Amino acid sequence: MPKKGNTLLYLLPFLFGIIGGLVGYFLVRDKDKKLARNLLWFGVIVTLIVDVIVIFLEPEKWWFYKLLMRI
Repeated sequence: MPKKGNTLLYLLPFLFGIIGGLVGYFLVRDKDKKLARNLLWFGVIVTLIVDVIVIFLEPEKWWFYKLLMRI
């Protein structure tokens, strides 16, 4: 059963994306390498999901969308 403190660390990457994942990684890397790696990957995945959602919801604000629409 996971410790409550460890599961609360998942809030860092959930709320702050890859930055939170990095902070969580450096906080627990010496104590629990698997948790540290999971926090880092969770931060990367959350960041990518948010980026994809933002790109699809507001594509006209992105420079590459404007570039593609000129062609």
